[in-house]
Amino acid sequence: RGASASASAVVDPMMDLMGSLTMDPMGGGSMAALGEHAGATAAAAMGSIVAFQKDGLTVTFSCTKPDVANQPAATVVTARYINDASTAAVGFTLQAAVPKTMTLTLSPASAADVPPHGGVVTQILNVVNSQHGVKAIAMRLRLSWSWGAGG
Repeated sequence: RGASASASAVVDPMMDLMGSLTMDPMGGGSMAALGEHAGATAAAAMGSIVAFQKDGLTVTFSCTKPDVANQPAATVVTARYINDASTAAVGFTLQAAVPKTMTLTLSPASAADVPPHGGVVTQILNVVNSQHGVKAIAMRLRLSWSWGAGG
């Protein structure tokens, strides 16, 4: 009845239990195209990726660079949790970790439960990469939830 998952955009058999999501400026299907390269334009949406998808639950990340001119190392990641299952994802949480060269601030999610039948919950993650232009954003994720009542 309960579910827990680790999400990974880059598969590494040696990664730790939290999984890994690497945002590589030149990599296809990674968060690279989402704003961690020197040529990003100010306040532009950099695209989105699917960070996790299983059993009707999808996590997508959309990134923007709100102030490239004054804060090129800052990236705003909007996480969307979409539930296409017939039961609610109850107590949904996303935990994230970044390397020591980055700082991460997670805002509270818009709701604790992701409603069934296409329900959406959003959360903002602010990342500052002190190695901007040198190293891409890297993030480890842990997702947890329980399947609840149908809707």
